[in-house]
Amino acid sequence: MGIRDTSYYGWQNKYSINPEGIINSASFMGIVLDSTGSIYVLGAKVENTGSISRHNTFVIKSIDKGLRWKEILTITGTAGGVFSNVQCGMNINSNDAIFVSTAMYGSFQMRSSSDYGQSWGTKDL
Repeated sequence: MGIRDTSYYGWQNKYSINPEGIINSASFMGIVLDSTGSIYVLGAKVENTGSISRHNTFVIKSIDKGLRWKEILTITGTAGGVFSNVQCGMNINSNDAIFVSTAMYGSFQMRSSSDYGQSWGTKDL
């Protein structure tokens, strides 16, 4: 799974969620833009490391209209469970503060960044 460009020259892979080959399943859950034109994409993935499956919520960012992407946030969930039980959301306000929330197996977490994803604050609810 990844983000692709369908230009005149054909499909081009712009971002791969699974470069190490350890992702079992993944979904993109939301997309927002800030006032500078940066693109933020929210997703959820299941990583298999040995006999353990770990469910994570992540945010990737592009500052060049989707040509290059960087993972700027990973919220690591618990091992096990069912992937469909992961719920997450993302929003950005008029001051470009980014808010990410995730609910996995009875725990709810919120992250926020007021510096375009450079650093994140945590609040467990």
